[in-house]
Amino acid sequence: MKLLSEEEEDVYLDEGMQAEENAYSVDYDVWIDEKTKFTKIEKYNGRLHALKCDKCNYQTLKVSKEEITQPATLNEEGELIKFLSCGYCGQKSRKSHRIAKLNPKASATD
Repeated sequence: MKLLSEEEEDVYLDEGMQAEENAYSVDYDVWIDEKTKFTKIEKYNGRLHALKCDKCNYQTLKVSKEEITQPATLNEEGELIKFLSCGYCGQKSRKSHRIAKLNPKASATD
């Protein structure tokens, strides 16, 4: 079997797979048997982290912005909102994350 180059393999990858490669979240290798034309596609984790999009199911969902909506204090947790955008289908979403209370011992040394 022959391993295709990055340029040659695009013919065998759909647009979403190509978007995953362009986002560096996934890498695909395409192998072809030149006699039978049988093709095998292998999937690997890429160099950069991206989440799987709920709408298109490709691993092209990345954080586009973060916003602290409630700063953490010594007495209360805070809140961070992560705004996500899919590089393939354009789906936008956001996720809320809790920020731990401040540590009084760490604050005293600052």
